[in-house]
Amino acid sequence: PHACIFCSSSISGRKVRRFSPNRICNEIEFLMDSYGIREIVFMDDTMTYPRAEMVHLCNTLIEKDYDLIWDCSTRVTAVDESLLSLMKDAGCNQISFGIESGDDAVLASIKKGHTTDHVKKAVKMAHNMGLEVRGSFIIGFPEDTEESIHKTITFSHELDLDLASFYIATPYPGTEMFGWADHTKRLLTRDWSLYDQSHCVMDIPHVSLFNLYNLYQRAWKSFYMRPKYLVKRLIKFRSLYDIQSA
Repeated sequence: PHACIFCSSSISGRKVRRFSPNRICNEIEFLMDSYGIREIVFMDDTMTYPRAEMVHLCNTLIEKDYDLIWDCSTRVTAVDESLLSLMKDAGCNQISFGIESGDDAVLASIKKGHTTDHVKKAVKMAHNMGLEVRGSFIIGFPEDTEESIHKTITFSHELDLDLASFYIATPYPGTEMFGWADHTKRLLTRDWSLYDQSHCVMDIPHVSLFNLYNLYQRAWKSFYMRPKYLVKRLIKFRSLYDIQSA
């Protein structure tokens, strides 16, 4: 429902569409009964919108009392303590936030609608409720510089996240970012198979392609190879599946 310049969901409109709690529970029961599923990932871009419907779903899941844990994604500005607590009671185990950047100027330029302070508050709230937190970051936005990307990488460390994902900014056709890249002749290819968020398909003004890709690789390695992080994560692993899924 927001105006981010990069989000492919903007192409299909910003109206949030949800199934009813009963429909969702019917699907969950089918998966549990047919395949023995005990963990589900909801792939909604913004699971906690509208709030009232999320509350309804959580209350229904609590009433059903499934032997189930689940993960979801949302925005840092779309949660509060009471909602996160209810989600935890309903079986939520991990929440993923689209953080994108650790630089407030870049966040404003992509029309993200939150600041780094919003991010810190949401991550802390989620951790206080006993939830694992995954952060999603994107580097290579039009206004990014090497300094802002370094700030994003450092920010990912400072947040004490349980998991993090890093992507290269990809201008999907129909988005505002694609319009900018096309108009300014900064598209490098229209080979859509390369539009996978791990290839550089757009030339940005302030960072060379070589440096951008190196920073992308550094973001992954520097987050997951920190001794403090490795010790923390090993303590939390419940099984081989957790290690493979990390």
